[in-house]
Amino acid sequence: MSDLAGYDVARLRAAGAARVGDFLRGVVGASIRYVRDRRAARAAKRDLYLSGQKLTDEMERKMIAHLMRNRSFRP
Repeated sequence: MSDLAGYDVARLRAAGAARVGDFLRGVVGASIRYVRDRRAARAAKRDLYLSGQKLTDEMERKMIAHLMRNRSFRP
């Protein structure tokens, strides 16, 4: 008799596919976060460059509001 006789093969395959799906979801999620972080860093550098390279409280508030997409943001 087969070694797999006591196992539900379809359920084992589904569990393996779920693990692969979870892994791929994690990789894609990490990639998206990395791209968003890079985009935010570029926006912050651009804003600092346009302001004359001075990081003031007002500039920090503007950058946070821009990154949060909320112009009425009050920290």
